[in-house]
This record gives sequence, C-alpha cells and structure tokens, in this order.
Amino acid sequence: MLYSTRMAETTLTGQEARQRLHEIVRKDVPFNKKAHEALELGKQYLGVDNVYLTRIDQDTNHWEIVVTTDTVDGQASPGLELDLQDTYCRETIEDDTSLTLHDAPDQGWSDDPAFERSGDHTYLGIPLITEEEPYGTVCFAAQEPRSDSFSQAETQFADHLTRLLERELEKEIVEGQLTNQTNLATVLHRVLRHNLRNEISVIRGHTELMADQVDDDSVGETVLNHIDGLIDLSQKARELEEVVATSSERQTTEIGTLIEEIAAEISQDYPAASIAVEYDDEIQGRVLQNFDRAIEELIENAVKHSGDNPSVTVGIEIVPNGIQIQIKDNGPGLPDHEAEVLTSGVETPLAHGSGLGLWLAYWIVSSHDGSIDPEITEHGTTMTVTIPRKPDVTVQQQVTELTRSRDKYKITFEEANDAIAIVNDDGRVVDANEAASTIFGVEDNELLGRSLTEFFPDEFAFDTDWRDFQETGDQRDTVRVLGADGVERIIEYEGTLDIIPGQHLFISRDITERKERERELSIVKERYEILLEAAPDPVFVADAETGELIEVNEAAETLLGMSSDVIIGMHQSELHPSEQVELYQQFFKEHVESGGSKRRLPDGSHLTIVTADGDRVAVEISVETVSLPDGPVTYGIFRDVSEQVAREQELEAITQRLQLALEGTDTGVWDWTIGTGEVRWGESLERLVGIEPGTFESTFDAFGEYIHPADREKVTAAVERAAETESRFQTEYRLQRENDTHIWVESRGEIYDDGSDSKRMIGIVTDITERKEGERELELAETVFENTQDALFVIDVTEDREFYIERVNAVYEELTGLSNDEIAGKTPTEAVGDEIGSEIESQYRECVERQESIKYPEEIPVNGEQRQWETKVTPVISEGRVDKLVGAMRDVTRI
Repeated sequence: MLYSTRMAETTLTGQEARQRLHEIVRKDVPFNKKAHEALELGKQYLGVDNVYLTRIDQDTNHWEIVVTTDTVDGQASPGLELDLQDTYCRETIEDDTSLTLHDAPDQGWSDDPAFERSGDHTYLGIPLITEEEPYGTVCFAAQEPRSDSFSQAETQFADHLTRLLERELEKEIVEGQLTNQTNLATVLHRVLRHNLRNEISVIRGHTELMADQVDDDSVGETVLNHIDGLIDLSQKARELEEVVATSSERQTTEIGTLIEEIAAEISQDYPAASIAVEYDDEIQGRVLQNFDRAIEELIENAVKHSGDNPSVTVGIEIVPNGIQIQIKDNGPGLPDHEAEVLTSGVETPLAHGSGLGLWLAYWIVSSHDGSIDPEITEHGTTMTVTIPRKPDVTVQQQVTELTRSRDKYKITFEEANDAIAIVNDDGRVVDANEAASTIFGVEDNELLGRSLTEFFPDEFAFDTDWRDFQETGDQRDTVRVLGADGVERIIEYEGTLDIIPGQHLFISRDITERKERERELSIVKERYEILLEAAPDPVFVADAETGELIEVNEAAETLLGMSSDVIIGMHQSELHPSEQVELYQQFFKEHVESGGSKRRLPDGSHLTIVTADGDRVAVEISVETVSLPDGPVTYGIFRDVSEQVAREQELEAITQRLQLALEGTDTGVWDWTIGTGEVRWGESLERLVGIEPGTFESTFDAFGEYIHPADREKVTAAVERAAETESRFQTEYRLQRENDTHIWVESRGEIYDDGSDSKRMIGIVTDITERKEGERELELAETVFENTQDALFVIDVTEDREFYIERVNAVYEELTGLSNDEIAGKTPTEAVGDEIGSEIESQYRECVERQESIKYPEEIPVNGEQRQWETKVTPVISEGRVDKLVGAMRDVTRI
C-alpha cells in the first residue's frame, strides 16, 4: 500500500499557517477570491490534492462545488454538481459534525458510492453553517491514503479555516441585505421628499381644473383637502429632517409675546376658533429659533381636533427652574397612540402617529431638554410643555452646550479611545466608532450589520449572556473576542439597555496588554516568592524607592546571624560598613541601573557585609529590580565569596612576587579575568611597551590595540581558544610601542581557578626581539650561503682545535665533486687524504691562532685532475674563542 507523505514535506508550521490565514481573511477582496486563497493554504498545510467549498440543498439532495482549488478539468472542478448521496458530505451535513478518513477502504468505505465515484482514500469534511442553517461543507480530499489519521493540529486548523469562511460568508450575506435596505430607503426618501411632492402638486393643479367642471363643489373640495394634507405632510417631513439634522444658537425671547403672535396667526387661519393666551408677568426664556414651530404645531393640532367651535387656552407660568406652557382644548381627546409618541418618542406597528406634526413638536421640545405631557379627560386634552430655565449667570455657557450637543455627541462618539457600539435587539451592530472597528478587527463601517456572535469563541455562551443582559438592563464583564483579523483580544465592557428603545449601548476597551502584564506580574511574583524561599544564597528584598528591607530568606538570617524581625525595616546600606555608606549608596544606584553581579565598590575595594558579631564577610551581589503588583522591589542575591577572595589575594601576592622577580628584566606579567574581560598588566609589561605604570586601560580590547595589526587576529584567536579549552597558551607576536616602533615577544599563559565563576589566565610576556633579529640574520646568512657563486664551507672548531667539516654549499659540491652528505662531519684529512688534508688543517690553525681572516692558495685535485684554488678563511669568535671557520674557495686554474 502506498501512503501519502505530503504532510511531512510541508514547510508550514501551524502558527505560520494560522497567521497567513488571518492575513488572507483581512484582505479587502470579494468572498470567492478570499475563499480560494484560504483553501489553497489549507491544501498546502494539510498536504491534500484538493480543497473545496460546497453548497448543499438537503431537500433536493443537490450538491455543488462553489469554490475549489482544482482546475476546470479536474475531479473537483468548479461548478461540479452531484447527488448528495454520492458524496462523503452527506455524513458531514446530516450529522452536523466533521468526518475524518485517512484510508477509506480500510475504514469500511470500499463499497460506498462516495468512494466508488471519487476514489478518494483521504477525506476531511467540516459542516459550514450560516444564519443557523446548514449551508454546505469545506472538504479536504486526496486520492492516496495517509499513513495515519489527521493530527489534532490539522483538524483544528481545518475547523478554524471553516469558521472564518463561515463568518465571511455571513458577513457578505448581511452586507448584501443592508445594501438592499439602504438603497430601498434612499429611493423611498427621494420619492417621498421630491418625486411624490412634485407629482402631488401636478395632481392638485389638474384637480382644481376638474373641480371647476363638477356641479358638486364638495367633491372637489374634499379631494383638494386630502391633497393639501399630503403636501403638508411632505413639508412637515422636510421640517422634521431639518430639526434633527441642524442646530442653532439660542436667543433670549419673551415667551408670552411669542405665543400671542403664534395664536394671532392661527386665529386668522381658523376664524371660528377661540384662542386665549394667559400669563401674569413678562417671562424671559432662551430658546432655539424653531421653538415657535413646536408651539404652533401643538396649538394648531388642538384647534383642528376640537370640533366646529374649538376653544383653546394657553397658560404660561414659571415653575422651579423652568417654564411651563399648558395648551388646553375642548376636543374629544388625543388618541392613546398619539399620546405614546409624545411621551416615549417611539413609533411601533401598534402605536404610531397619524402624521408628523406631533413628531415635529416632540423633537423640538426634546432638543430643549424639555418634555410634553398629555392629559386626556372627557372635557378635552391638556398638553403641558416644560422647558428648563437656567440661571442668567451661566446661561450662555449652558446654551452653547445644549445647542451643540449633537455635534459634541458625534465628536465624542468618533474620537473616543474606548470602543462604542450601539446594538439592536438581535445583537447586530447599528452604529460603531473607529475604536470598535479596531477591537473587532475590521475596517471602518464594516462592523455595521454584523452580529456580535461572530466575534466570540464557539465555547462562549453568548445567548445566555444576552438574555441576562436584556433581563437586568445593565452588565459589566471581561471576555475574549476573536477579531475578523484573526487576533484574539481580551476586552472589558459595560452594556446599558435601551438608551433609546430597542437600541443598546456597549462601551468596551482592549485590556489585552493589561491582562498580559497582570499575568506576567503574577508569574514574576510567583517566581519571586519561589526563589525567595528556595534560594540557597542569602536574598534581601528592598523597597525600590526607599531602600528599606522588606523581606529576607533563611539564608540571609544565617549569614548575618540576625532574625528577620531585626533585619526587616533596616536600610540596605546598614548591612555594610558604616564608614563606606556613601560608597555603597553610589554602588546600589549604579548597580540597579546596570544589573548583573558585582564584587567590588566603585573605588575597587571588595564588597563586604557586616554580621551581628561585627565580622566582615566578602560578598558578591546580584541585583535586579522586579515589578510586582504592589510596586517595584529591589531583589538582591548575596553570595559569600570569602574563600574566593582569599584565593584571589593569594594569587595577587604570587603575581606581585613574580613581578618583583622579573623587575629589570625583559619580561612582564599579565592577568586576564575571562568572565569579565578585565586584563591587568604589571608595571614591567607597561614599561616594556613604553607606557607609564598604571596607565593601561585594563580591558581585553585595549590589550588587542597594542598587538601589531598583522598579528592581532592570530593572537586573539589563540588566547580565546586556550580559554575555551582551558589549555596552556604560547605564541609569538609583535607588540607596538608608544614610540611607533615594535618589539617581538613570546607570551605564555595558563588557566588558574580562583574559586569564582570567572576563571583567570595568568601569563608572562618576554622580549625576544634580539633573538628574532639573530634568527633573521641567520636566515639572511643562510640565503647568502646557498645562493652565492663562490664555493663556501663551514668548519666546526673544537676546544682541542680539531677541525670538522660542518657543511658546504651547492657551488662547493659542484666545483669539487664532493657532496655535503659525503664529507659533513669529517676532518679535512678524512675528506681529501692525509697529504692535502694536513696542509688544509695547518692553514685553519693559523687562522685560529691569529683570530683574523687569512687568504692562501692551495691545490686540490678534482676527479684526478690537479686544480688551483684561492681560499679565504674567516674565524667566528664567541666569548673570546674561535668556534667556527667560514671559508670561500675560487677555482683559479685557468686564470
């Protein structure tokens, strides 16, 4: 059996796949394109042949591929239609759960129509639900079987991909519905506001012409009255829109005079009506320019509905912090559904006004922070209008606030840092600010119309919480939301029911970072408490601001020989020698900023702690500032390093003795603390490079600056290798002196364990410049020896003045026919015979006795032929004795 291994070949991790999936979902592209990219990603991550999204109609058993990763001529091509019963999806959609197959025949599906039709051994199908109804499936399929089932990570990713596509599909559906509703509202508004008014005006003109031709005037009059009513209704709609959409400044107005003028105008239109305006004193009020329109509407409404002989009385009086206007009529009374409009400002299918006049009055009075209270009796209706009357000293400021309240609301709504959303009874967003869009991971305006359920994890009991909210009317909580951008956020929200009937206010803020900080602080505190109790070393905890000790562990009590009751409350500087208080204060200030472990004070002396017995114990202190929920603390770990300090002091003494021993020599001492990078030079080494004692900067980098650039890389690599392997170090290199010259040195070093965590390497540097120069001269001499045109030879002279041939050059071998290997180590008599050899040795003795160069002729046969030579011999004198002879021979036979 051949098993698929594609999953093993994928290079995508689960985290990378999720990140790419969320990037795809956030794109501003049509759903089909977005879905296709998501399916391609799923195909790559799960290692299958095809991934496709289906649309299923269970009533007709119709199955169709809507989006697919396959090609037009592929097995899962776009638009492919099948009977649902011939697909694996029937199990997925009927059981409303995912179906997972890694080897269909082996799992009992060999005779199933789905396998017989497709031949897919591998299948993972997940149901896709929209608007609480099955829509279709998302399927991952492959011809070859897998060696094992889909992993939990793979099935979770496939489910997550499906849920995101589900939400995107719902969003597209809702957006389509909103677009249709918006277009319909726009068309109706235009028709009612413009087209209908124009058409009615045309109808009215023709109706007047027709009325002139009809004998019964009442018929034409009735039609015209209804037409005028529609025109008046359209005009009031325009006025109502202007009231809602515009604002104006308040003006100080004499209310009695204003209402008398309104009553006089209405009396002219309704001569049968009796309208009386009653008030005692002049009443000043600051009202908007449209206030007269509200009063006019209420008085006119009273006149119209009070029969043939209407009687209306308008009473004006001052009430506590307000102006009250009562409009009484003798009509049959205002219907209950009309009164509901005035008291609640809500119009429902069961309670609606017959016209827009009362709505107009309601909005105007509401914009004054006022109210309209209808009282209906058998004798008529009384409308009580109350508007606030503010003290004159702050009138202007309050008027400005009221007249611009709508603008302020809009600015506050849009610019608020908190997310503000208004949600209807179905839990769908009807208005939201930019901060809300950010929290839910969508672009501006994309949140409108979407259900809050889209943004909560599947395990969140949204329906239960929503019912609780509607029952209690107020809710505060902290929840996790999953934005459309794939980012999970923790939000803190507050909900208020029915800010206006049927619409609910939710204010929320992203507290993800705060929660993460709280979590981190909790972890830090837990770790801090564990460390405090479990740490083998003494631990002292101090208030970061005051330096007062607030906690210690048992090891700290043991070190000091004091109980925690005594230690807690002390200042941290009291742990140390009193004569160094200022130094320790400086130390702690610098140490808290730099962190790490320290053993020395700023002046170079060792850190010590004073015990209850007065003993001074050398310590190493590691300091860290820890932010805890109760505030920052300084967490100090003290380690007793008395033994290490003693070893260091012993090492210092050895180093000083070595320095004294080398004083006046060409050798200097160095000491490198590997962990800290500190390098110390002895005075002899400083003098060796030509600098004043004590002026070396004591760092590894400073040491490197004195190495010749050509040798620097080789030397630092050798030193670091020796430190890493803890082996001995030896190398030769050039040191640059302050006078721009350089010397050759040999440096040797060895690792020394002083008992601390940082090991040290101690070594010496010896000036080998003369040796190097001698070696160079020897090299030069060797070059001359081997490359000159003369026959050269070197004779070793013993203390007994015996002569041995040490070496000859190539020219000597060529001219004499005697090879170096043949005669080296022999005496002249052994090399060329007693007779000639004795003569040669006598010349050598003369040179040794005279201790100066001599020149002489001689005859030495070559290959049986006698040849004449001119020879010069020079003594090499060492400590007053000739220990070498260097000679040169020239063949002068033919000269």
